[in-house]
Amino acid sequence: MYTPDLSISDMARAKGMVELRDSCRSVIDAQIAGDDDEKLHTFQNQLNDIYDCFVSSYGRVNDAVNARAFNEDSSYYLLCALENMDENGRFIDKSDMFTKRTIRQSKIPNYVNNVQEALLLSVSEKARVYMSSLTGMTEKKLIQNLKGEIFRLPSDGEAAVYLTADEYLSGNVREKLEIALIYAEQEPQLYESNVEALEKVQPVPLTATDIDARLGAIWIVPKYIQDFIYELLQTPDYIKHIIEVSYSQVTSMWNISGKSVDSGNVLANTTYGTSEYKRL
Repeated sequence: MYTPDLSISDMARAKGMVELRDSCRSVIDAQIAGDDDEKLHTFQNQLNDIYDCFVSSYGRVNDAVNARAFNEDSSYYLLCALENMDENGRFIDKSDMFTKRTIRQSKIPNYVNNVQEALLLSVSEKARVYMSSLTGMTEKKLIQNLKGEIFRLPSDGEAAVYLTADEYLSGNVREKLEIALIYAEQEPQLYESNVEALEKVQPVPLTATDIDARLGAIWIVPKYIQDFIYELLQTPDYIKHIIEVSYSQVTSMWNISGKSVDSGNVLANTTYGTSEYKRL
């Protein structure tokens, strides 16, 4: 927020539109709250009066001079919607907000006919499964009808928490299977279905040929790079303690210290490397 640099006349226009904006929002809030027609009409009449007073003093909201005074305010285009304009920017009439309900109050159904509708509604409105109050069915009956579509989350808590199949059978399914196996040993009637479903979505284990480990990858522990060098270049045992590989997380740089002690190694200078490296 900042203080706008307006002339005296533009400041008066801006103040008028602030009053118009507040009245407009009162009409919107009354509709969202589900107020009766009488109360809504009271707000609409106030909006009409404030709008007519503003127009008589400063012209239409969409006029260029009013836009210059207030178009940097986030509510300016809401006020523009109070006026219906033609394709040439000429005023036609007032919008429906002055006389009609333009917003319907959101009403969440408190009862549905089947468990599938209940599942969709509970997830879309609450982002969780809460269907007993929507169907009137017992938890046991719901679980039977939605077998394979919802899964009980393994937990030591007293209150059962259920997730949809899309959510439960995605993500780190390996870890989820490990947890489900533990709980299935204690309460198989509750969690055997979890284990069966998770086993079907387990990814195929990677083999050694599927893993591409590039030299210098930061996830490789320096010790393994060091062992690789010793084996590939057949580093003599008596100098291994001198040649060490390290990685700095601060600079993201690899370093091999003491490598000059094995400078005469043909494998390092010719077979797998070059003696010219020093001069590059």
